[in-house]
Amino acid sequence: DDCCPACTGTDVCCGGANCCDVTYQMCDLDTCVDVPDPCFNTEFTGFALNSNPESYPLPQFLEVDPDSPNSLCFLRMTTDTAEPAGTSAFIPVTLLTSELDFSMSSGYRIFGTNDGSADGIAFVMHQDSRGVNAVGGGGAYMGVYEHADAGIEAIKPAIVVEFDTYENTYVDDNGENNIHIRYIDSDGIVTELIESSSINIRTDDSGTPAGRIWVEYCNDIIRVSLNSAGDEKPPDPQLVYKFDLTSLFNGRDVFVGLTASTWDEGDYHDIMSWTFSPWTFCTDQCFPPCTGTDKCCKDSCVAADDCCP
Repeated sequence: DDCCPACTGTDVCCGGANCCDVTYQMCDLDTCVDVPDPCFNTEFTGFALNSNPESYPLPQFLEVDPDSPNSLCFLRMTTDTAEPAGTSAFIPVTLLTSELDFSMSSGYRIFGTNDGSADGIAFVMHQDSRGVNAVGGGGAYMGVYEHADAGIEAIKPAIVVEFDTYENTYVDDNGENNIHIRYIDSDGIVTELIESSSINIRTDDSGTPAGRIWVEYCNDIIRVSLNSAGDEKPPDPQLVYKFDLTSLFNGRDVFVGLTASTWDEGDYHDIMSWTFSPWTFCTDQCFPPCTGTDKCCKDSCVAADDCCP
């Protein structure tokens, strides 16, 4: 639902009609809503924060600028120390269509002082019986998968989009810095749907600028985009995969959020912003996706400057 005229700068299209300033506003279905208290971002309201082990001190909300009385907050999922930990943050959502269409965008940082980077973050949609309190194992298990030796169950059933910064060959990683789309069935069996290669996921070591990820699902097509150095959405997604979510989930009530993990190496994994919009309808039906600067208009690719009728 691209806005026309297009949004400028870091503004994000909301409902196909409004451009939201994501620094001070959130998208509530199709309306831009001001964040009333800058240090209690409404976009994070209702998130349940979880960790394995339970003694791990994160996730935790921190101020972007502790010296400013008007500072926004962000969600720190892990520290950059090397220790086994898996964390999660989930909210309940009722999707608005039987096809489960949605759009998610999140500002993020992955950075730290260690020589290596581990392990990454993941967007997760699930119907686990633990609800908002679901969390998987640390390290290679990304806060979402089963760690049998530690007695930690997978989040299941679930669709998982991994932004993985460390190669763990025993969980079928083919190199580091890859994006994976996987699903976990109700028995906890993991199936790899598609994997990218050599994507620059980690943000700058200074933590500035933050990057942004997008996961969009429309007409049985999952599109994943990432920019590790800013808010501008790439013209083409890094991953596109056709998958019917209704074959995995029972009904429209799901839990959505993000997970992160560390192990023998670590990084700060920070969630700087979050928007999730269940689509009442989606008009993007172009498959294969449009290329270059073209955009999808119903079922045809048109020039970026053209408005959809």
